[in-house]
Amino acid sequence: MSDVIIPDFGNVSQKTWDRFYRFAQDQQQADKFFTKQRLLDVKKAFKGVGEKAVDGIGECYAQMDSRTFHRMLQNDEHFWKDESNVKKFFKDNPQYLNQTASGSTHKV
Repeated sequence: MSDVIIPDFGNVSQKTWDRFYRFAQDQQQADKFFTKQRLLDVKKAFKGVGEKAVDGIGECYAQMDSRTFHRMLQNDEHFWKDESNVKKFFKDNPQYLNQTASGSTHKV
């Protein structure tokens, strides 16, 4: 777990703190937008990949951009090997799951 560093800016006006807070909120909204856009790009590039199983390989039940995949590995290098982590991740983030051949979303 990383430490949170809180800088001491000294005597700063409330107006400055409000501007900083609004900037932080805008940055969070931008991060959410870009994450969603990267996912849409990946799904568009590999459209139809998860719709059928391949003998000997199985099926592609989820797709995500490499940034999300590696972000989870930064926190825990065995994140994707632990089945409980994977189930919780896809339960919390169903947008990464593919639709199956029948049209329903894959259940993890």
